[in-house]
Amino acid sequence: MKNFLFALVLTLFLSNSMAATVVTVGGSSADYPTLYDAFYDVNKGFLSGDVIIKITSSTSETTAARLTLSGKVNPGGTSNYTSVTIYPTVTGVVISGSFATDNLIDLEGADHVTIDGRVNASGNTPSLVIQNTANVGASAIGLSDNAEYNVVKYCVLKGYSATSRGVINLDNRNGAAGNGDSHNLFDNNIIRGNSTGTPYFGIYALGKTGSPSVDNRISNNSFPDFLQVGSSSVGVKIGANCSEWTISGNNFYYESGTYSATGSFATSAIGVSDGTGYIIENNYIGGTAPRCGGAKLMKTNGGDQSFSAIDLVVDAGVATSVQGNVIQNIDWSNSAKNTFYGINIALSSTGDVNVGNIVGNTIGSNSGNGSITYTAAATGGNVYGIYSNTTGKLVCNRNRIGSITGNNTDGFTTNMSAIYVGSSSGNCTINFNTIGSSDTPNSIISTAATSSENVYGINVAGLNANEINYNVISNLTTGSTTSGGVYGIYLNSGTNIANANFVHSFATTANSETGSTSAMLIGIG
Repeated sequence: MKNFLFALVLTLFLSNSMAATVVTVGGSSADYPTLYDAFYDVNKGFLSGDVIIKITSSTSETTAARLTLSGKVNPGGTSNYTSVTIYPTVTGVVISGSFATDNLIDLEGADHVTIDGRVNASGNTPSLVIQNTANVGASAIGLSDNAEYNVVKYCVLKGYSATSRGVINLDNRNGAAGNGDSHNLFDNNIIRGNSTGTPYFGIYALGKTGSPSVDNRISNNSFPDFLQVGSSSVGVKIGANCSEWTISGNNFYYESGTYSATGSFATSAIGVSDGTGYIIENNYIGGTAPRCGGAKLMKTNGGDQSFSAIDLVVDAGVATSVQGNVIQNIDWSNSAKNTFYGINIALSSTGDVNVGNIVGNTIGSNSGNGSITYTAAATGGNVYGIYSNTTGKLVCNRNRIGSITGNNTDGFTTNMSAIYVGSSSGNCTINFNTIGSSDTPNSIISTAATSSENVYGINVAGLNANEINYNVISNLTTGSTTSGGVYGIYLNSGTNIANANFVHSFATTANSETGSTSAMLIGIG
């Protein structure tokens, strides 16, 4: 009997010690009127262990809800939580506040925090809106000072971020040494601007020297209206001192009709400017609905913006992988000649990049015409499906590039390359790509111009050893009325092996070749 009573008491003690601390937030009938108030008690250690915060109605936060790391000594107490989970219990819940240059919800070194926007953390519908309504520098959620193993999912996040902040913002503003803002997950959210306008960055990350931000995952999110009107903008911007992020299954599109911009600047859906070992896969860029659906993502000729669907500057080390992304349903016009890139591996890159060696990327389509249309209003506009100038090794295999039209206004010129390898690049392998279309004439076409223009399937200017094998290139056209050429494979320099490529069905309206030693139609040159 004594043993039985001891076992019973021990069981009750263990079950009570492992029970979660559950509180409610949302007005006078809840345990706390605001999320700030609940975080205040967590920070002081009044709420400890596994803390569950249920949002029962909308809140208006007058002070930023800032959660510190467990074990931190705060005025009045020491935080002591194992995890914090936040979710709504009803639909239509909004957590809002106006905080210029600050985060509405701030995880300052906090770990193991889950913000789940589904009702009772179940189902697949976002029912929690977190919106910073300020008109500058407004982030919905921020992570800083080595915040790790946090999850934000199924939320609608709204903000009007500045040029150095995102709607979701990761930085190390206090310079704390540690593991960086790492191992966090952002999944199935809708990330967009507030009523003031479009954010400069949907997600922005900046690590610290010696404490880089690594191994974060951005997956299955939607970034509607992701292009800023008057400045450079990026849906996902990964800055200095970051590495090994995974950006997968996201949708970048524009849903408010025609996009019109001012000035001359660069825009992109995904931008990486530092680090190694990124995985960028299965993202959709274009259209006015998820999965490149709806009408075209359409930009007028107001302003002269270069556009890179995926823009990479990566360092030597673990190779970056770019697989299975779809870039299509885009109509882009410029007031001058800034460049259009599908995938851009920039000149300052020094790392190895694998583009489609596992699952090919699609840029445009291999059927039909005009899946991507670019219009320049000055001579010298360029369109690149895949552009690489990394001094590391490029593997560019199994990609599908076609249904791309380069238009010209007022007799100007647009030159086009489905795959371009720059003069500073390292060794390249370009195999098994499908460029153009086997059954659609003028799949890749630069339309009529009164000056010389060229269209290339594969254009290699690299000085190193290059292999170009088993590619299919067909139905390329230049509409120049003066001079120009169509080149299936153009090997300008380097030591090249070109084997078993199938090159056919080119057309031109030009009346002379570009140079005295060139022809107007060249299969392999």
